[in-house]
Parts: sequence; structure tokens; C-alpha cells
Amino acid sequence: MSTPQTPLSRNEQMWVTERVNAPGWGVFYGLVAIVFGIVLAISSWMADISQAALIICLIACAFIIGLGVWITLRAATRITLLQRLRRGREPDHVDDVEIVSISDLRGMVLRYANGGEVTLRGPAPTPAEGRDTVPVSLGETVTLSSWVPANRSAPMIGRVDFSDGARAIGELEEPL
Repeated sequence: MSTPQTPLSRNEQMWVTERVNAPGWGVFYGLVAIVFGIVLAISSWMADISQAALIICLIACAFIIGLGVWITLRAATRITLLQRLRRGREPDHVDDVEIVSISDLRGMVLRYANGGEVTLRGPAPTPAEGRDTVPVSLGETVTLSSWVPANRSAPMIGRVDFSDGARAIGELEEPL
């Protein structure tokens, strides 16, 4: 199923940019931890210390490097999903859902055909032209396109397409 190629509105672009900046710093900090761990391992290896101290230092360096890799991969996963949304890439899943309610904190509660519910949290829905916002009708059936992360450490990203061309984007969360 092909996705509409309408560009994101300025408000939606700002939301995506805000969501990319935080994990972007995660990638930076992860890479810094990796470099720090490598430099520390090299300096420990070259230092004139006992073998037991060297082993302890290298284990600590391996932990720091592993933590840096984990932080970098986790942040990169979130950035990848948001970039797929921004560039209009093909979603992983497309479902027809019903708008059940509007929750606090800019969330739309959506119900799948099988009865499962999910909340879309993000900026207010915008019309196809990308200006202003549009009202949401409860009970309306809309199309939910979702991008699923490679691992479950990042939230799913979703886009709701209304029948009149309006849309809403955001992170998909399971209701409590």
C-alpha cells in the first residue's frame, strides 16, 4: 500500500526535530563513551601496572565501551524511525482504526478491529495543506500507519490519515 507523499507541516517537522535531537545527543554521548573506553584501555595497556590491575582496568574499559555501544544503538533506532516518517517511507503496518477518545496530553485513543487500543501522542492533527489544526470526530474510522523499531527499546511511530486528507503524527503507546 502506497503512502501519501504530502510533506509534513512545519509544526510536525518541529515535533520530529525535537524527538530527533534528544536521541541525537544519545548517539554523541555513546560515541564519546566508546572513544573514552578505547583511550582508557590503550593507556592502561601502556602503563606500568600489575597484571591484576591491568585486568581490572580492561574489564572496566570493556564495560564503558559496551555501555557506549548500547546508548548509540538505542538512540540510532529512534532516529531511524523518525527519519522514515519524515521522508515518507513505506510504513511497516497499515490498519483501519476507530477514534475512541481524546486523552489528556494530546493523545488520541485508537481502537483496532480486534478490540485492542493504542494511544497516539504528538502534535495536534493538521489539514493536508499543513496549516492550523483540525477538529477530531470521535467514532471516525481513520487509517493508522505505523513504523516499528528493530528492537523494543524505542516507541513505535504512527501517522493517522483522516478521510479529508488531514493527518496526525506521534508516538504510539499502549494504554495503561
